[in-house]
Amino acid sequence: MSRSSKVRTKPSPTPIPRVRRPAGAILVRTPASQVPVKQPEKVRPPAPAVPPYRFPARDFKKIRPTATAIPPYRFPAKDFEKVRPLATAVPGTKPATAGVSAAPAGAKYGSADLLRQGGYAQAQGDLAAAKSVFNDARQAAKTEKTTGLEAQAALQYARTIQSLETSQLTKENVAEAKTAYADAIRLGTPQQRVHAQNDLAILSLRQGDPQQAVAMLRRVDVGALEPGERSLYAYNYGRALELSGNRPEAYQKYTQVLEQNPEFDLASEGAFRLLRASRPARVGEAARLAEMLLARGQQESAVRELRRALEIWAAEPDAQRLLAVLVRYFVAARIDPRQFRKNEWPALRSLSERGPRLAPAIKQIATAYEGKVPTFVERGSARGFFNAWSPESWKSEPFSRLLKTIGDSYDRAEQPRQALALYSGAWSLDPTNTEAALYVALILRDHAQGLDPGGRLLSRMTESVFEEKGIAYQKQDWLNILRQHVLLATLFEKEGKWGPRGNPRSAIFQWTNALRADDRIRQRDPNFPLSPAIYLHLGECHMRVGDPDLAWNAYAKASYAFLKSSKPEDAAAALERARSLAKFMTPQQLETVRTLENAIARARRASG
Repeated sequence: MSRSSKVRTKPSPTPIPRVRRPAGAILVRTPASQVPVKQPEKVRPPAPAVPPYRFPARDFKKIRPTATAIPPYRFPAKDFEKVRPLATAVPGTKPATAGVSAAPAGAKYGSADLLRQGGYAQAQGDLAAAKSVFNDARQAAKTEKTTGLEAQAALQYARTIQSLETSQLTKENVAEAKTAYADAIRLGTPQQRVHAQNDLAILSLRQGDPQQAVAMLRRVDVGALEPGERSLYAYNYGRALELSGNRPEAYQKYTQVLEQNPEFDLASEGAFRLLRASRPARVGEAARLAEMLLARGQQESAVRELRRALEIWAAEPDAQRLLAVLVRYFVAARIDPRQFRKNEWPALRSLSERGPRLAPAIKQIATAYEGKVPTFVERGSARGFFNAWSPESWKSEPFSRLLKTIGDSYDRAEQPRQALALYSGAWSLDPTNTEAALYVALILRDHAQGLDPGGRLLSRMTESVFEEKGIAYQKQDWLNILRQHVLLATLFEKEGKWGPRGNPRSAIFQWTNALRADDRIRQRDPNFPLSPAIYLHLGECHMRVGDPDLAWNAYAKASYAFLKSSKPEDAAAALERARSLAKFMTPQQLETVRTLENAIARARRASG
């Protein structure tokens, strides 16, 4: 049976639906050459009775998409965005239509009605009628002494002028728009005021006066903006600063946008545009920014900017930092050997020829994808073979993850020898990659006759893990201690070595010490993710060695920890294990079960 049938891959993240830009938040169009184009594991064995332990998310730096950010606005063909339409016509009134006067002779409308009719004319594309009716609305609101409607009419009047074609935007029109914006700023609510200031700044940019735009945007009360508008405002501010020549502050604004909304593609382009123009080359900052985008789920923008940066900076001394982030992309996108040969290798080969400093690192990436790697069972022994990717952690950690990812591809293709070599290389290069070490052990167990008939490799591998754990204890590296105990516990579970308690080569011994390491980490960092699976596995160990009372206690703690982690279904499964021990339970334990049942029911209702 193919291992690929046993692989449970993580589903692709659901694309975030496009959100309409809030009215009034107008963006500046970048030059046409920079307009963005819309672009387009395996759990090896079948699940045992107890689910395999999952390391906290921070251990393996899982990539997850952001769910709440606003997608970037796509510009129309014009240099600046047209004004968005408002509401449709007021029910019961005859709206203006294209080519028809918005207010027929003799008709009398209030300012609110006129605003609606102007919005309808605008939606129909009749900007002349919209301009006329919004001006009528201004006069009507002034007569009614309704300052809020007068400010809104002035704002819409100015926006209508601003949306005219460049050939129609005369000096007189510009002056009228500026006067209307000034009225909106003077009369409007805080929200109307910031929209008018933003739009007036955009008009200044359109007129080639970025300094005036910067001066206006500095006056904006950011607190009056809606949360979804703040990124748009910050981008506009950054663009104005860039055009006025203030590159450092412009870069700060672009990165501020990306920290809030990493999928804002125009801000990404702006930030990297400034980095590429910087002297001396800011390679490290470009790598950091690309890594942040990648970690926030923005693979397309991250890899696009990485490739541009590598083209420019291939000969820079620290260009490999960019290559290391590209390797992280290969891991996140799960690039397999076929995809690498077809889509990635031609560009990397060309890069290697033009940037000799990168040639050894690129060659070793290709060697890994070809599967031409020996098997390593000693800690650190892979560092000589992959010398371009060691010993610094910014090199070894991403490359180790890449070796593990490529190993998954070979394992799915039923090529265990290559998979074993890649998994062992991943662990040997970075001993904190305990997932790779576990896969080494599983491959050696599954293919013992062909790959390890005497069990020598598996035995040596286990000894190396014990050695790594000892080094971690010497350094008091509790996170790595936790990883190594979990790895050894899982290995001994697979071998059926559940006890006795005092035997270091037993699952119960290793899970017990994993729990102690977890407690030590939590003493230093109370926000460290809970590890309910440790209690779950420990409960199974207690059952296997014949101690149902301690097993019940561990299952109940697992249920509680799953609840604290907002996982009511897992909490229910753990509680069911505890409930299966009913004949051993005391009245107090039965009461605890009922309390947990009620808490799980509430959590399920709360989660919908």
